[in-house]
Amino acid sequence: MSSVRTPLLAVLLTAAALAISGCSTLGTLAYLVNPNDIAAEFDELSGKHVAVVCQPVVELQYSDAGSSRELAQFVGMNLERNIRRAEVIGQQEVARWIDENELLEYPELGKALDADIVIGIDLEDFRLYEGSTLYRGKATVHVHVYDVAEEEAAV
Repeated sequence: MSSVRTPLLAVLLTAAALAISGCSTLGTLAYLVNPNDIAAEFDELSGKHVAVVCQPVVELQYSDAGSSRELAQFVGMNLERNIRRAEVIGQQEVARWIDENELLEYPELGKALDADIVIGIDLEDFRLYEGSTLYRGKATVHVHVYDVAEEEAAV
């Protein structure tokens, strides 16, 4: 009888712990079991020389100065990790060019850095906190993919 009670007790305690912890834990657990990954709509990055740049709106340039560069670096790392033969230009080189020049158009940056594709991320809103105590990040972005040779959006 005790051999049946121990597993049953463990299952009940686990269920109680999940119920007490709230729906965010259940949502996280559901995501880990089935992440619902979606295939990319644009599959032309393989074998290309890619520049990733993130430009914040003026209000965000000083309040969260590093967030745009970190976002661009994270996107670049994901591209290198998940797309075969995609060569991503380092963020230091992109940042150096932006510091030395005025970025007017994304294809202009691509030509200067000898990139085939430029992924431009316009960061319009970025917050880490909701209220004074709730840590919940939120961002509003627009992503543009440019074919540098044609100087127009590829998507």
